[in-house]
Amino acid sequence: MRKLNKALLCVLAPIYLVGCNSIATGKIGNGKKVIKLTTYNARESLKVSVKMYEAKHPDIDVQINEYLKDDVFREGDVEKYIQQTNTKMLAGNGPDILQFDHLSAENYANKNILANLTELMNEDKSFNKDNYHMNIINNSTLNGTLYAMPMWFFISTLVGDEEAIDKTKTNIDDKNWNWSKFIENGEALLDKNVHSTVIANMEPERMFNELAKDEYSKLVDPINKKADFQSDEFINLLNTVKSMYEKKVATNETAYIGDSYFINSLAISEEDFFLGPSSFYEHGKTYLKPQKSDEVGKISFTTGNEFGINKKSSVKKEAWDFLKFLMSEEVQKLEIGNGFTINKNVYEEKMKKIMEDSLTHPNGRTITVKNEDIERLNEIINRSSLHLTEDATVKEIMTEEFKAFFSGQKPAKEVARLIQNRVSIYLNE
Repeated sequence: MRKLNKALLCVLAPIYLVGCNSIATGKIGNGKKVIKLTTYNARESLKVSVKMYEAKHPDIDVQINEYLKDDVFREGDVEKYIQQTNTKMLAGNGPDILQFDHLSAENYANKNILANLTELMNEDKSFNKDNYHMNIINNSTLNGTLYAMPMWFFISTLVGDEEAIDKTKTNIDDKNWNWSKFIENGEALLDKNVHSTVIANMEPERMFNELAKDEYSKLVDPINKKADFQSDEFINLLNTVKSMYEKKVATNETAYIGDSYFINSLAISEEDFFLGPSSFYEHGKTYLKPQKSDEVGKISFTTGNEFGINKKSSVKKEAWDFLKFLMSEEVQKLEIGNGFTINKNVYEEKMKKIMEDSLTHPNGRTITVKNEDIERLNEIINRSSLHLTEDATVKEIMTEEFKAFFSGQKPAKEVARLIQNRVSIYLNE
């Protein structure tokens, strides 16, 4: 009798019609399909994109569930947001789309609650891969499967004082250098004494994390819950960082802008790639970041503005179509300056405009971008294949144990063993 009454209520009472249908079919009372999107703090461009999409698809209602609605950041809010979203996702009541602003795609993928975006891409005949930087997308996978679609990406670089380096007559081959070669070049630069430091203002823990990020995908396998910190490669990484500081190639000492040969930098957009060096040096240049020996020639990148789809979503097809729209030219043009666009057509338009109009730095300097500069950036993007990711807890464990190694309290092998044990426990919690 209770089942019959509930069914009658769903049929007869309008107030119940919305609730019953939305649970079963993802629709609301007016027949529209609902796509629910969860984010910590919605960018204005996302809200505009939703309106644009709904105008093109009047049968779709995209509802943004924004945790931080008033733009007032409060202590503990991020943790509460993560906990609330985790609880809903694990209970099967999560949104259709998640923005991974503070959420971990790796953790959700590990629990098998995210849709396989690689399959959705490959099955969609209307998705033209030639329109996107597919090397970025394909290298943002976990064990070969894409769970988080990036709308932007950023390139790991060093900004160097080209004029000072030329004066030392030191040959810097940044296309083919590893960290050992960087140390060797650094010692040569210090001998010439044009600048007193190679990289300054760099705490040992921060340098360690920079190198460890490059190795993260080999050190941690969140899907299979495995860690590999007792390898010779990781022990060599520890010793490499220590060697940098012993040889004064890297230092935590304070140096003013322009007083060191290099500054660690992240190129955050096409414009920033060309403008960034002039923020630090009169004659600055963007250099590729060194890699470890077996990764020489590869370039590391990070991703941003990533979205994933709930595996249990009843509107998976519509959710994927909305993600495609976020990748489209008309939406990507709204995000100028926020990252390297994932859309190749928008990228090419930006390159054309940069060459035609030049760029003006906030300090007033005009930067003329030449065709060879564009070609260099094109090559860098095309060679970007090392996706840098990290887990906050794993990073905390590594940093804590590294301090004991760097201070001489514990040897490298002991620190590697401790990190291995602690991370393994964390991954299997």
